[in-house]
Amino acid sequence: MRKEAKDMDQGTTKTRVLIVDDHEVVRVGIRLLIDARADLTVCGEAASAAEAISAIGQLHPDVVLLDLDLGTSHGREVLRAVAEMSERPNVVVLSMADEAVHALQSLRGGAVGYVMKDTPPEQIIEAVRRAAQGQTYFSPSITAVAARHVTKTGRRDIQADLLSAREREVLDGMTRGLDFEAIGGEMGISPRTVDIHARNICRKLGLGGLMQLRHYALAEAQAGCSAARGSR
Repeated sequence: MRKEAKDMDQGTTKTRVLIVDDHEVVRVGIRLLIDARADLTVCGEAASAAEAISAIGQLHPDVVLLDLDLGTSHGREVLRAVAEMSERPNVVVLSMADEAVHALQSLRGGAVGYVMKDTPPEQIIEAVRRAAQGQTYFSPSITAVAARHVTKTGRRDIQADLLSAREREVLDGMTRGLDFEAIGGEMGISPRTVDIHARNICRKLGLGGLMQLRHYALAEAQAGCSAARGSR
């Protein structure tokens, strides 16, 4: 575990990141990636759940990048410990498991983000920056899987966890092929307000823009049809 002083850059406090991974080569790579950004700095590293919990208490990081598979320990131990802390850092899970169910479990455990280890570097940086602001972030590959992840009741758990009721209404309208004007008419709001909700959905689900959101809505519609056929 490494301890470093709080960094300042021209009077602006940097977002302080703790890296938790049992592979040194991974920690080194992520450290280089983060320290290359003017607004971010690595304040410490840990290789196990026990080291991570101790480091969080000593270093008070803003964001923790957490690998769930820590060899002899598990990252969920860290999530449970963070949930009991009075001053909690925001946790972004790093994983090799490209499955929506793992992302949902991490979210319910207190994480605010879930990114793949093999994701492009800028997505990891984006996840850290959003976490520092208390915002959620999922790798686009996870949201694509989540669009097909339907529970037995037909409810998309990831949407229930991440989106507001109004945002879910907008997404529901999009899955039915409605344009923003038609959705606004149903909801009693302007097309411009629908557009704002749609862009908030993109941000929360880690989608790159309205085009990706339309593809997501199409996948939702297809998943819903498949679930309906399977229940007959």
